[in-house]
Parts: sequence; structure tokens; C-alpha cells
Amino acid sequence: MGQNVVKREVKKGLELYELRKLESAIDEWNKALHRLNGAGDNPTKFVILGHVCCAYFDMGKYRCIITYARKQLEVAETIEQETEACLNLSRAYERLGEYSIAEEYCKKCLSRDTKDSKWVKYAFLLYGRLYFKQCQFYKGLKNLEEAKSFEKLSDDIAFRILVNISYGQFYTFVNDMETGCMYILKCIEILETNSDSYITKKFHKSIQLELAKIHLENSRLNEALDTCENVMKDAIESRDRQLQGECLYVFAEIHRRSRSFERASPRYESAYAIFTEIGDRYGLMQVLYGMAKTTCLQQDFDQAVDLFKKTLDAAQEIGNKMYAVKCCVNLIDLCDTGSIESTQSYEQLLDDLLEQMGLYCGVCSEAIGKTKEQLDMLPCCHLIHTRCACHLARYTWGRKEKMRPCPTCRKLSSSNPML
Repeated sequence: MGQNVVKREVKKGLELYELRKLESAIDEWNKALHRLNGAGDNPTKFVILGHVCCAYFDMGKYRCIITYARKQLEVAETIEQETEACLNLSRAYERLGEYSIAEEYCKKCLSRDTKDSKWVKYAFLLYGRLYFKQCQFYKGLKNLEEAKSFEKLSDDIAFRILVNISYGQFYTFVNDMETGCMYILKCIEILETNSDSYITKKFHKSIQLELAKIHLENSRLNEALDTCENVMKDAIESRDRQLQGECLYVFAEIHRRSRSFERASPRYESAYAIFTEIGDRYGLMQVLYGMAKTTCLQQDFDQAVDLFKKTLDAAQEIGNKMYAVKCCVNLIDLCDTGSIESTQSYEQLLDDLLEQMGLYCGVCSEAIGKTKEQLDMLPCCHLIHTRCACHLARYTWGRKEKMRPCPTCRKLSSSNPML
């Protein structure tokens, strides 16, 4: 009798989840978990705890995920299914900006489940995201390529969308808007050919938000605003706090770039409050940087210096080198205003960060991401400017009709110093 009630509650929870009534779904699953206390049905407990983690992830409640994923891991150890629980913990810690902890759980996923591609592919995808957030782009692309290798072998539509979103986010971040847009449009194509209404509801707003960000970076502010407003309506309806925070941040960026500072500031503050609530340290860093840029444009240079310093601290705490570089550049520029006495420490830090990122074209040695420009990824996962690709086809050392090895790989390797 009790088992039948549990099955009904689990089924009802799934139905509510597909309707995006996430809190009601969690209530049903918690009822089922309460009934199973002391029952010893660990496989069922494990599945229900996984459902709860997914619902909390969709709501942006990452600390709640950690609570339930730890319970799931305890149960998993009795049935030898630790991988899913480790992946849930890794996803939560990644969102909270605890990248070293997320990486540890990601390692456990790969070490404990080398055969089941269902979880291995998600572990590689998550590894890629972790490295991107820390601006280790080469390692990030390596892992993303590993994840992509599963795409052709899988009919997992959600995974295909997540892979393309990750590529789109990366190329947008390094200022290759054309390639970034291509990947996001590919997500839309996948969604349009999908017949699963649950998948459509789950990913539509996330894809549209990425499109709004690309419109923003391409200075199509009206399109960015219209797209983001539609996403915000869906985010409010589904109570997705993460998405609400991201929308408010995009709204603030739109108003800042149109120099409507009186509209930008309250939206930054609202986004900051949400990211503080859910513990998203990456989002907090982005908002602080936007606030700093706003005060700088308003010529409140003392306040701008204070905010850039706070952003730099936040970036260094989570290991995001790109935002640390941006802060150093801005603080050095502000020296002329008299708001900062010495820039020597920032100049040294800037040099160190640029060297650590290694984000240079191997052909022309110019920095990648400094201006909007299309990029090519070589088979080794190093990046070059598309305009420089033709130079790799020159004949060298009699190796006719063969492309030259990657210049970055040649510099990093001593195996063939003659090249």
C-alpha cells in the first residue's frame, strides 16, 4: 500500500515538474521521501532525490541542491551509483563559484563511471564550463570537444542544446560574436525540430537570453531589450531566480550602454540582491563590474576605483582572470584622474594574468578577444584569428601539401625544436 502511494506521489511530482510547477513538484517528492524513511528502498530514494536536485537547479536554489545531493550521495554509496550525485554536487558548486570543490566532484564522476556515457558526457561538459569560468580556455575547449564527441552518438536533446549553449557562451566571451551567434541559432534549430514540450519549456528562455546577450554585445539594444523582456516574463512565471538575476543584469547593461544611468543603477542593485540570495559569485562579480563602469561614465571616479577594486577581489576569489584583467586595465586608466596613487601593482598583476591566460593568436601573437573578430579553433584546441589561418598553409621543410603544426603547440613543446 505504502509503495503505491509513493509511486503516485512521484508520478504526480513529475507531471507538475513538466508543467514547470517546481515548488509543488518538490512538495510531492518530499512527501514520498518522508514515507520512505526507514523503508530501506534506496534505489527509489536515490531517484527521487535526483528529481528534487533537478527542480532546485531550475529554480536557481543551489544551496538546496547541495543538501539533497549529499543525501543522494549517502544513498548512492549503498547501491554503487555515486556518479549522478557527484555530478549534482559539482553543478551546484560550479554555480556558487566554488570551482575547486566542483572540480573534485567532477573528477569523481569520471573516475567512477568510465563506461556509462550518460554521465561521462555531462562531466566533460561541466569540466569545460569550470575551466571557462577560470579563463583556462585551452583546457575548457579540450573538455568541451570531449563532450561534443558524445553528441553524435546520443539522442539526448537536452545535452545537445547544453553543448551548443556552452560553445556560444565561450565564443561570445572572447568577442567572436559571429561564431557565438551561430551556436545559439543552432540551439534554436534543435528546439524547433524537437517534439518534446518539456524540453522546449525548459530551454526556450535560456536560449533566448543568450541571444539577447549577443544582441547586446552587437549594440542592437532594442532587440536585446525586447528579447530579454520576454525571457523575464517566463522567469518570473517559473520562479527561476537565476534567470531573473541574469535578465536584470542584461537590462542594466542595456541602460548603461544607452547612457540611461538612472535606469541602470536600480537594475544592477536588484540583480546584485538576487545573486547574493542564491549565492552566484560569478553573477555578483559581473554586476559589480557593471556598477563600476556606470560610476566611471558618471565621472564619480573615487566610487569607480572602489568598485573596480571590489570586482578585482571578487574575480581573484573565484579565479576569473578575464575580469581581473579588465579591472586592472580600468584601474590603470583611472590613474590620470588622481583617484589612485600608484598603478605599479596593477601593471604587474596585469602582465601576470595575461601570461597565465595565454589568450594570444599563435600566428600573429596579438591578443584574442580585444576586439570583435572571428576565430578558428585548430584540431589541438588552440585558437587563431580566422584572418591568420591562411598563413598556416605555407610549405615548410619540404612538407608539401601539409598544414603547418599549431604555432602555439610548437612554442610549448621541446620535442622538435627545429620546427
